[in-house]
Amino acid sequence: MTRATLPGEDRKDRAQFRRQVSTEPFAVTLRRLSEKNVKIIHWFVTLIKEGETQLQDTRMPSENYDAVFFDAEEAVERLSSSDHRELVKKAIQLVRDLLPDP
Repeated sequence: MTRATLPGEDRKDRAQFRRQVSTEPFAVTLRRLSEKNVKIIHWFVTLIKEGETQLQDTRMPSENYDAVFFDAEEAVERLSSSDHRELVKKAIQLVRDLLPDP
């Protein structure tokens, strides 16, 4: 799911489902940690096939986080921020609304 347009495409801004890989985040949020420290979070949405496994060791040495796959509803439950929970709930609903029927 992305809001990014394809090269040469001229259309109104709206979320859309694409089968090809998108490297654009669904959303970007900022959280002030202190007077001079801000945390930038890039939110991505992806669909995976049942039983598919995650690639390991894909981080750069400077990246200090772990990428983890969760079921959509479990991801909502794990978030500590109510703003983040609402953002993920919106992403889940957009996927359900935009996902083409199998």
